[in-house]
Amino acid sequence: MSSKPLVSAIIPVYNGAAFLRETLQSVFAQQYDPIEVIVVDDGSNDGSLEILSEYGNRLILIKQFHQGVAVARNTGLARAQGKYIALIDHDDLWLPEKTKQQVDYLEMHPDIEYVLSRYRMFLSPGAQRPGWVKPELLHGDHAGYLLGTMLARRSVFNRVGDFDSQYRNGTDDVAWFFKAKDMQISMKHLLEVCLDKRIHGNNASSHVSAMHRDLLHIARQSAERQRQRELI
Repeated sequence: MSSKPLVSAIIPVYNGAAFLRETLQSVFAQQYDPIEVIVVDDGSNDGSLEILSEYGNRLILIKQFHQGVAVARNTGLARAQGKYIALIDHDDLWLPEKTKQQVDYLEMHPDIEYVLSRYRMFLSPGAQRPGWVKPELLHGDHAGYLLGTMLARRSVFNRVGDFDSQYRNGTDDVAWFFKAKDMQISMKHLLEVCLDKRIHGNNASSHVSAMHRDLLHIARQSAERQRQRELI
C-alpha cells in the first residue's frame, strides 16, 4: 500500500475518439502513484467506448446518457475516492510531472486549498486555427483558470459544490472558479507548465456568442454574491 495520498483524475468524454488515446496516455504517464482514473462517457457514439474498453481495469468507466460536460464532471466527482481531485478534458495532455509537482506543493502547504499551473496551447495537426484563437496564444506559456491545470483538495468541492449544469458552452468551469474566488478559497498559481491544451476548432469554447451570454450571467451572479457578503 502506498503511503502517498490518492489522486482522482476525472476525464469527461463526449465523442472524443480522435484524441482520447493521447489524453489517457498522458494521464497514465504521470510520475506519481497512486492515481485512480475515472472516465465518464457522456453518451458518445463515435467509438470512444471501444477505445475505453481496451484499458480494462486500468480505469473506472462510467457510462451515462448525454447530459453535458458539467454533469459528467459531477458524476466523476461523486465516484472519486481521492484526497485530491484533478480534471482533464478528453482532448488535452498533461505533462508527466504535473501531478507530482502539485501534490508535493499541497502536502507542504496545508493552508492552500487548490493550485493551478501554467499551460501551453497547440494547434492539433491538420486543424485550422479558429478565429477566436489569436496567433500569439499558440506561442509560449500562459497562466489562467483552467481545470486541466488544477489540483484541488476533495474538501474544496465539499465547500464550493459541483459544476453548474445550466452552463453547456464550456463555461461551467468559469462559474466554479468565480464561486471559489467569491468564497475566498485559498489558491496558488505555480510557475511550472503542466498542460498542453489542444485547439482543433470543435472545442466547447468555440461557441463564442453563447459563451459570452454565459459569462455575463456568471459575472452578475458573482457580483450578487459579493453584495450579499458585504451586507452580512
